[in-house]
Amino acid sequence: MVHANPDIACTGHFFGQDCVGKEMEHEPISVICANNSEMTSVKTKELNIEELPQEARKCHICPDMKDKNLLSVPVLCDAGCMCVFCKHKITIIKDNKIIMEGPRDKPTNLWTIPITQKNQPTNEMNQSLAIVP
Repeated sequence: MVHANPDIACTGHFFGQDCVGKEMEHEPISVICANNSEMTSVKTKELNIEELPQEARKCHICPDMKDKNLLSVPVLCDAGCMCVFCKHKITIIKDNKIIMEGPRDKPTNLWTIPITQKNQPTNEMNQSLAIVP
């Protein structure tokens, strides 16, 4: 199972390791991290997550992302999703239907969403998305 942390300040979805999905034309992007370091994407992929609207599937692969994958709340909202943060969980809703949901991780105080990617090989490393308040 892959997990991601939803992030309200993230301009796009960023994964540290490769993910299941169709490779897209790659235009490298560089982003400034919270510690003022810079990281550059090495691939662009379309996340193979059927529940996400098409316009919210673009993901930048950045090997410098070591421990957490980031799911962009602005990208989700711009695609018509509603992101509901509660004390113990996060719920992503599209067209009055829950499309993703996950708990809040007590040790990190971050919300996390388990990601099920279609046709994911069983030997592939699970990934996570993180939402940073």
